[in-house]
Amino acid sequence: DGGFHVYAVHWHQDGYEFFVDGEQVWQHSGEGVSHVDQFIYLSTGAQWRKHPSNACNSSFPNEARVDWVRVWEAR
Repeated sequence: DGGFHVYAVHWHQDGYEFFVDGEQVWQHSGEGVSHVDQFIYLSTGAQWRKHPSNACNSSFPNEARVDWVRVWEAR
């Protein structure tokens, strides 16, 4: 839509919660939750079910413009 979106992942011991523009779009818990350090991978291939900002609803090639990335660790 020409504007920026905010994507977020809350990764905690029990699972992951994924957000787009403050709205939770998916969550996962149980088997497959990582408990080791990971790295950030920025990609245009994100899928959020039927969310309007789903990259797979777009034609390719597409692009992503990243304004900022923030990472923090809960203490």
